[in-house]
Amino acid sequence: MSAARDVIVVGGGPGGSTCATRLAQGGLSVLVLERERFPRFKIGESLLPFNFDTFDAIGLPRETFLARGFVQKKEAEFLDAKTGEAKTFTFARGLDDRHPFAFQVERAPFDAILLEHSRKSGAEVREGCAVAGVEPTDEGVTVTLASGETERARFLVDASGQATLLGRHSGKQPNPGLDRAAVFAQWFGVALDRGLANGNIRVVVDGLGWFWLIPLADRLSVGAVVPPDEARGREKEAVLAERIGRCPHVEALLATGERRVEVRAIASWSYGVKEVASDRHVCIGDALGFVDPIFSTGVHLACTAADRSADVILAAFREGRSPRKTEFQGFAAHMDRAHEIVNRLVLAFYEGGLVRNIFFNEDPEERIERGITSLLAGDFWNDENPFIRMLRSSRRGRDRQSIGA
Repeated sequence: MSAARDVIVVGGGPGGSTCATRLAQGGLSVLVLERERFPRFKIGESLLPFNFDTFDAIGLPRETFLARGFVQKKEAEFLDAKTGEAKTFTFARGLDDRHPFAFQVERAPFDAILLEHSRKSGAEVREGCAVAGVEPTDEGVTVTLASGETERARFLVDASGQATLLGRHSGKQPNPGLDRAAVFAQWFGVALDRGLANGNIRVVVDGLGWFWLIPLADRLSVGAVVPPDEARGREKEAVLAERIGRCPHVEALLATGERRVEVRAIASWSYGVKEVASDRHVCIGDALGFVDPIFSTGVHLACTAADRSADVILAAFREGRSPRKTEFQGFAAHMDRAHEIVNRLVLAFYEGGLVRNIFFNEDPEERIERGITSLLAGDFWNDENPFIRMLRSSRRGRDRQSIGA
């Protein structure tokens, strides 16, 4: 058994790597245990502009991603394929215009950049290192690896993604009304129209579900989100081909290129965990909860949770001790606020009514439109945003359970 570290982070995705970087930069001894070897395929390629509050703080400014050749994302488009109604939101026109663009990224190299930055910041990173179990001890935690080895730490960060290493033991609770499935792949050589060629993400709704279209440097990421019954028990390729065939806008676009990668699928993604933290651990990223991919919030929420939880951990270690469960109450409230807002936004969009009418309104109130733009950019905590106030006063999402409830 090796000497104890200050913190073990389970999972090297954006949340885990960001937290590990913050903790290592703060002078703690950190071990990251990642079950896969990077680079590896991952979905969720569209970043939000406000993610750069965190990236700037850990020393990864926009220039890092520009140098890598990632596609700049300055706008978000929404298209109703049945009616032809369309709306484009330009991030520079948000209520807070400090972050006028983000990036569309291939997650394999993007995640590898974040994880390598953790190494350079002083964290020890082990890839291909699966965790079999975690046991609390008087001094912290003992982590047993799939290899049979054990590692000790005074505290643990669960950034294990939807595997929810520790969160599943206290229970995962689904978000009502958000049971969906997605089938997705990538197309090469597509003749992009102007919006996609400019790097915009496009969400296409067609009465059956919705598509994401995300232009990457040399390919187009395409996914169809459908009710789970539509995908259950069927071949992924057949489900995606059928959905494309029923949406002329997407079908015509993809006919100009070819699919060169396998079709993948995910389902039952919307949930929260009941126990956010204990005296021995805290959950962040998808190990804390996930709402829905429609507004590309996953990476931003994971990195924000990483940053906020690191604040709590570092403050405790500066006093010569591990953090207590009660000290994460502010962190939990901060993240619950974001999950609540995203949940309300997604439900309102799926159900039509409030958001859909405003999104496709030909003559919207300027401040409401700017509020929507800020929300789409990832600014979930601005109490002065009139659109957030509108969402919070609506009935949608009121039955959602808080994370950590």
